[in-house]
Amino acid sequence: MEPTEPLGDATAPYFFLSYARMPQDGSGSVNPDLWVHRLFQELCEHIKHMTAHPGAPGFMDGSIRTGQIWSSQLGDSLARCRVFVPLYSPRYFISSWCGREWGAFSSRPARHVDAEQPGDPSGVVPALWSPVPDRRLPESVREVQYIHPELGQRYRTLGLYGLAKLRAFRSDYEKAVLHLARRIVDVGDSVVVEHGDRAGLSTAPDVFAATPTTTSTTGRTLRISVAAASLNRLPEGRTPDYYGPSAVDWNPYHPASGRPLARIAADIAESLEFRPTSASSTTPRVPPKGRGRAPRPLGAARSRTPLRPGRVRQQ
Repeated sequence: MEPTEPLGDATAPYFFLSYARMPQDGSGSVNPDLWVHRLFQELCEHIKHMTAHPGAPGFMDGSIRTGQIWSSQLGDSLARCRVFVPLYSPRYFISSWCGREWGAFSSRPARHVDAEQPGDPSGVVPALWSPVPDRRLPESVREVQYIHPELGQRYRTLGLYGLAKLRAFRSDYEKAVLHLARRIVDVGDSVVVEHGDRAGLSTAPDVFAATPTTTSTTGRTLRISVAAASLNRLPEGRTPDYYGPSAVDWNPYHPASGRPLARIAADIAESLEFRPTSASSTTPRVPPKGRGRAPRPLGAARSRTPLRPGRVRQQ
């Protein structure tokens, strides 16, 4: 197999691996995404041998996801990579973060290298990490082909995670990863995806979110409403460090935590297989003067122990 010729941005990663984080167990002793990291390394190794791409073969976000903030490296990689590889799993499609990554990549115009090539050009190459029932797929991605016959029937039944965990299926796993890498290279060679705007990624749409005419794929939706001030409506005497462009950016735990309260609540909801949506209240109930403090639900008793962000599992 001859390495392919360089095409596109030589400094950008060849592919971007999009995956749903597993929640930490609290011990910190084992990385719950260890097997995803191994898959990423194996794909990178194959692509280095299959191409003459001088840049990084792939990008996988390993940083702590802080609220709605995208790291510059993540934003740059997603705006310039050739191929987007979503790792399908039940958690993937309830993750608003993953939905926004897909939305950001999909906003980049694509075209075939060969103008005579039929069909709609796409730089998306899905991979099955663990089986997802068709009814759990969001409407926006149901037409995307994610079962590739050359990867084998066991891949379709167990996904890459199942193949990797069972020693008896090691050869099936290696075959599936090799074919997946070949598919990534084929798409990278045949489709050109224009560069995106890194600065605009923070406002990317969540393509998995249910629309007014559809329902959540999990059937369980949780609406998170935030009643708080914002930077453009900051009450007199307030410190702006705790607020953002909208109420959903309110972070009463600054500087101990860089994550807005709405994002912490959304991550907890996603870990319980709810599909969270966040919105600002049109009539915010402003906390007392001074530092921003979390609002107390009506009718709830005031807790004597403040909530500590460090105790919340981060996804």
